[in-house]
Amino acid sequence: MKNLQKGFIVPLLLVIIAVLVIGGGVYIYKNKKTESPVVVDIETQQSNQTIINELVADWKKIGPNILPGFPAVSQAFYGYPDIIQFIGNNRVVISYQDDFNPLFAVLSYDANKKQFSYLDGLRSSPFKVSETLWNTWKNKYGDVSFTPQTYQFSSTRTGDVVYSSDWKLITKNPFISGNSQVNTQTPTPTPTQPISPTPSKPYSPPVVKSNDSVDTFVKNANFPKSSGVNIFINTPTQNLQVFSVSYGEPQDCPSGCFFSNATGIKYGNKIGWISVNDYDQIYDQINVSKLIMYDFGASDTYLYTDEFSQALKSKNDWVYQNAFLPKLAKDKDVPRNVLLKIANGLSSYIQPSLANNLLENSAVKNDREILTIIANLPVFSGDAYSEVRAKAQALLK
Repeated sequence: MKNLQKGFIVPLLLVIIAVLVIGGGVYIYKNKKTESPVVVDIETQQSNQTIINELVADWKKIGPNILPGFPAVSQAFYGYPDIIQFIGNNRVVISYQDDFNPLFAVLSYDANKKQFSYLDGLRSSPFKVSETLWNTWKNKYGDVSFTPQTYQFSSTRTGDVVYSSDWKLITKNPFISGNSQVNTQTPTPTPTQPISPTPSKPYSPPVVKSNDSVDTFVKNANFPKSSGVNIFINTPTQNLQVFSVSYGEPQDCPSGCFFSNATGIKYGNKIGWISVNDYDQIYDQINVSKLIMYDFGASDTYLYTDEFSQALKSKNDWVYQNAFLPKLAKDKDVPRNVLLKIANGLSSYIQPSLANNLLENSAVKNDREILTIIANLPVFSGDAYSEVRAKAQALLK
């Protein structure tokens, strides 16, 4: 009987030991997997570090020369980038700050010329890159097969002394909601599932009353879950209203909710949209045939005045620079003096897309004075205007 018990106990002990060893191994594996650092090969590390070195060393020159709206060299410079994220093809997404808000830019680095150029960015409300916008940048400018690598500034020193080594590789992708790890899958431009607001009382945009004609126009657009109309410029003496509406699901509420939005102008007996920012990507739910864009013409005299430009710019700088001016630049019916003024402004505010808008205008294509201005735009660091200069020069021949 003792021998039988002994024969039974030994296999039982072996089974228990095996279970403990396997269970411990699984526990160690899971914990090790959770705490595993970002793995970047040596060659990529060296390439990344070279680009960071150049960006940090020349930041005070790069910012004023290629970033839209960046202060002049003689003025106080914006802070160094907080985030430098590599998305492939020597392209980086950076976040930096002015005195008030976070700003974002997509830059391209030319290893041969050792120069940066500006590709895209965000410098307006809600001052946050949504996951949808980040995916768009990644697909458009980066390499879809490349795993993003993010470096964040980390230093306890005070003052203006920084070193490129102060930017540390992190596992978190700051542009991916609810995901603490770098996104290793190929991103797609499909809309993300909106995040529900966290407060107990749901957040909703403020409602501002407007007259019936604007309300009817907005209603006909069929924006889903739209807010009330916000008239942020109202000039009765000119029979002018500039209005906006928010719609769709709240986006990125853990960091402060924002919504898809559209901006329009009612001037005299004309009305139309000048900007639609569809963060929800739900154009299929909107009656596109009823989205009437504002059609500028020679009779819109007040809209071309400095008084209106200053009013719009003070109320919404993004709409002025990235919606209103591009609409004017592309419209052949806009007076020549207005197009000429936009062309002259390209030297003080770097915006290659606006220059391209002018070159798409049939009236500009036959205007040698405006083409000459574009063909001779200044060469800044990174030479953001190289392509538009070449296009203008070709049109002059």
